Amino acid sequence: MMTEDLERRIALTELMAAPDPPELRRGNRQRFEGRPDRYEMLPVLAMLFAQTRLIEFQERASYRL
Repeated sequence: MMTEDLERRIALTELMAAPDPPELRRGNRQRFEGRPDRYEMLPVLAMLFAQTRLIEFQERASYRL
């Protein structure tokens, strides 16, 4: 099961890394004011979220023992 999950994540990462074809027009593109580096913060925020959840799962598992 772990290998299937890993294969899916790798495939999704490769798909997201591929650039959009030139004929694809994104009509609902919105621009907002704010921090220009907010998209660069996403990997860090995702890592912190995953780390927090992992710690919660480990604490739950230790209570069951």
